Amino acid sequence: MKEAKLITKVKSIVNNQYEGLLLFLKELPHYTDRKFETNIATLAAASDQRLLQKLDEIKENDDIDDDLHFTLFVVKATFFRRHKDHTMFLQYVDKYKDIYYDNPLFLHILSMAHKTVSWDKDTLLDAIEYSRKAVNFKEVENHVGILHNFSENVVIALEEEFPFDTIFTKSLVEQGYKIMKKIVQLDPDYPKFQCTMGRWMAIYKKEYNLAKRYIESAIDKESSQSIDYSLRIGDYQRFLLKTEVLQNKDQLNEEVSKTKKELEAATKELNRMKDDNLKTLGFFTAILGVIIGSLQIISGQEFYDAALLIVILCGALILSFASFTFIIFQDKRRKLTILLLVISGAILISGSVLTYILLN
Repeated sequence: MKEAKLITKVKSIVNNQYEGLLLFLKELPHYTDRKFETNIATLAAASDQRLLQKLDEIKENDDIDDDLHFTLFVVKATFFRRHKDHTMFLQYVDKYKDIYYDNPLFLHILSMAHKTVSWDKDTLLDAIEYSRKAVNFKEVENHVGILHNFSENVVIALEEEFPFDTIFTKSLVEQGYKIMKKIVQLDPDYPKFQCTMGRWMAIYKKEYNLAKRYIESAIDKESSQSIDYSLRIGDYQRFLLKTEVLQNKDQLNEEVSKTKKELEAATKELNRMKDDNLKTLGFFTAILGVIIGSLQIISGQEFYDAALLIVILCGALILSFASFTFIIFQDKRRKLTILLLVISGAILISGSVLTYILLN
């Protein structure tokens, strides 16, 4: 049934006090068909509280079979969901757990009920788990609505930065992404699927330009004839803005990281220059000390005595320079250099002392 024709039929049912509702429900395809879900969603979105009264009247009829019972359940649950009555939606669906838990569409609806109530970690993880069980049913392996709910649940967890655990695993994320790619192949024209694919591209693949193209495609493809057109466009615009924010955030992080590396490199270069300056200063100070000390020693001393004292002075300066290097720089790579300086200074001092003893 084409969308325009479906909307016309639904509006006719609503305007005629829901006459023809039972026939409409009986003509729905099997629940494993995507049209079953979308047709009911269109009905629920266009309806008011009178729909709930009519559903209760139909349910009181003893002649309805199990399939119609399930259809009535889906219509009522969808009504709560489309009219944003999230608390009632979850309470109503939870009552049927024992009856329909083995039904993939029920698990799909149960998952959506948890997702719409809250995006806190525990509630959303429940939604993920229910939707994961739903997609594992063979009869709905190509049901894009059920597949999309699972994939969207996973991408929400990524957007909310949930930590990985026993339920929300990396393999689950990869499964969600692969399913999303399958969905856009099965139904490339459905706007919401384009939007969700864009969200995956942004948060999972970091391909922001491609993500924005997907979301812009969703905006372009959304039919202005749909009942909740303005709400959906608002959602798409919100996700488009969120993608822009993520892109700008990543660009800012890259710039901060680049600046941090440049600052670290500049700091290292500054420290190296400081080391070189200190070494140069120490070297010239040592030379100046040797010169001044030598002039003082030479005056009034025998040549050999003065020479030995100058050598001892040089050894003492070398030892002082080694100590200065160790205290200031404390660099493991300089240990061998410091050791050689200590040995050289010790040799000069001890050699000069021994020479003096031998000469006298």
